[in-house]
Amino acid sequence: MKRYSIGLDLGTSSAKGVLFSESGEIVAKSTAPFSYGKSYLPDGAEYIGIDPEKLYATVCRVLRVLSSALPLGGEIVGVAMASASGNALLCDREGNALLDGYSWLNSPFKKEVAEVFGEDFGSEVREVAGWGISYSFPLGQLSHLKLHAPHLIENCATVCMTTEYLLYRLTGKWGIDVSTATPFYFLDQKARRWNKDYLRPLGIDEAKLPPLMECGDLLGTVTRKASADTGLAEGVKVYVGSFDHPTAARASGVSKEGDLLISCGTSWVCFFPKTERCEIVKGGFLCDPFLTPTGAWGAMSSLARASEKIKDIVEKYISSGEDKFTLLDEYAARAEKNAGGLSFNPMAECPDLSAYSKENIARALMVDIAEALKRNISGATTVKRVFMCGGPSTSKMWQKVLSEVFNAPVTVTYGPHSGAVGAAMYALK
Repeated sequence: MKRYSIGLDLGTSSAKGVLFSESGEIVAKSTAPFSYGKSYLPDGAEYIGIDPEKLYATVCRVLRVLSSALPLGGEIVGVAMASASGNALLCDREGNALLDGYSWLNSPFKKEVAEVFGEDFGSEVREVAGWGISYSFPLGQLSHLKLHAPHLIENCATVCMTTEYLLYRLTGKWGIDVSTATPFYFLDQKARRWNKDYLRPLGIDEAKLPPLMECGDLLGTVTRKASADTGLAEGVKVYVGSFDHPTAARASGVSKEGDLLISCGTSWVCFFPKTERCEIVKGGFLCDPFLTPTGAWGAMSSLARASEKIKDIVEKYISSGEDKFTLLDEYAARAEKNAGGLSFNPMAECPDLSAYSKENIARALMVDIAEALKRNISGATTVKRVFMCGGPSTSKMWQKVLSEVFNAPVTVTYGPHSGAVGAAMYALK
């Protein structure tokens, strides 16, 4: 009987998934969007939240599509999830959500963190947790909650993120891998244990956090209820995964120093392995456990919401039609190599480009995005091989420009589905 697995990639605004064969083939794929909205605490405090029940229903839709695509005579042996985590959630003893999950898209809760942790808090966070402090992530979210609804923290049974909630709904068991736990900010990354110094000011007992696990560890099996919700057979194994970019890196073949993954999602992220964690922290990069404890750490640097910047410029100067990104490629391919001398910072306020041709605007936009990515990691690694994933990875022109700027060959393995494939690989045990 041929073995298959399902890999899920929970992004900022959609759940993607693949049915993946043990021979390395994507047999089926599915995507379903979800949205955030205004949520309120008991005292009326507002935040950007997500309905956990609707999120679970979205994931179930994806799983039903994929499970129904299983070839005759095949068997789904496992499920795993990669995610862009960072959305805090509280649950009761039965695993029911006590409120809408917080989104990392909230405005920074900097004042709330200062009030809960102190004005001088923050400088040591990168060394301990692996990421420099981001006030819109769980430390900020839970500081906001502590000030507006402390009774919810006090009376809850579990403090988690939306990823762990979804895994609980599938298995009835709590668990979190050390990669997904990094943007939770409560992980002492080197020691691989929960950091009580960050839990104490929030009034969170360590026992309320999901047990820590290694990436790809077996969490549990699909319950009878989850089987009815998803179409998966009861008893299918469910594994914890990892944060989305390191998961995509595994699928792409990124493994050693000199490799670089450029992940083109909402933000464009450079992900590269480093042997020494201290070099990542000292360089100011986000640090992921990646292949540790036996292999390399992972470093990340991003152009925040770069896709939005690219889209704005393309719609203003190239085309606003559905084929706008195809036209971007076509115009860039016809441009002068130096874009007629045009250069601008696409991540800043865009200057007036109306005097330039569409060809040169397209070429300059691509080159300047690539140059910005290169500057972000300048001196941190010597790039020998570039790998791409995400939607733009299907563009031959983006591949060509990135290869020219980084002076290295560009490889695309699973493209837009790399995160889901990396998760599926965890589940083929």
